[in-house]
Amino acid sequence: MSDDAELAKRFLDALREGALAGTLEPVFPYVADDVEWMPRALSGIDELRKHPYLGEQPEGLELEFELGELTDLGDGRFEAGVRQLYRMKDSGEVASTRERRIELVVRDGKVARYDMQVVG
Repeated sequence: MSDDAELAKRFLDALREGALAGTLEPVFPYVADDVEWMPRALSGIDELRKHPYLGEQPEGLELEFELGELTDLGDGRFEAGVRQLYRMKDSGEVASTRERRIELVVRDGKVARYDMQVVG
């Protein structure tokens, strides 16, 4: 696995950790100072630090955050699917599912661009 692919994997692991905690703080060590963060249209780590919260989990629901395979698209570009599954805390039944696609650009050992798209 290339250094860029390893960094992308560590970033995605940190993103999962942050999603479960409701904050982006775990990803900060992996992003470039001039990171572009989409779809929030944030530019730069300082702006990202001003808006680190992902929101609280809905009452009575528990989030599962499943990362798909990391695909190397070349030139420092990577893609991974994400499935967010919300379960009822009391019964374990699935309440809702969201499918996302995350695209990353790694440059100089940092994530320079993050773009998350809803795909289902």
